[in-house]
Amino acid sequence: MEAVKKFIAQHPDVKMVYGRGWSWGILTGEELIKGPCKEYLDAITIEIPIVLRAHDGHTLWVNSKALEINGITSETEVPQGGVIETDQSNGELWGTLKEWAMWLIALPEYSLNQYITAMTAFQKKMHRFGITSILCMASVPFDVIFKACDEMQKAKQLQLRIRGAMTVNAFLSDGCWCHT
Repeated sequence: MEAVKKFIAQHPDVKMVYGRGWSWGILTGEELIKGPCKEYLDAITIEIPIVLRAHDGHTLWVNSKALEINGITSETEVPQGGVIETDQSNGELWGTLKEWAMWLIALPEYSLNQYITAMTAFQKKMHRFGITSILCMASVPFDVIFKACDEMQKAKQLQLRIRGAMTVNAFLSDGCWCHT
């Protein structure tokens, strides 16, 4: 939460906050099962959406604004294989979406240059730890990650060995995704 507050203070014109890395290990009680509640993020701001992905990649923690702009209510149909957590005492949205329900939240799209910038910084950080090879687990943005790696390789800036693991989906003609 402190990192989100600091980011917003440093970027007062930001239209959305997207981050990753919160840990289930800091939670207790009901939050250890459901994830952290939206009220913590609402205390930071209800003016802009905040979307934070758990470090394991399987849960989004969002504030009320993120739920609102994505049209998610207690009446929203939960996608098969997903969970939209609610408060059992009043039926209101808790603020966490798990697995396939995460796709109900529109995530930011980044340019090729933004990926290259991020990957260059990540590469430097990994080298400080002595890490020279990684496994990149991704899904939707894998094509742009490949393009960024290709551009970095052409510029002789790619200094990590990268293996990829990705989700395979089939897009059906009726407009639905089917996990395979």
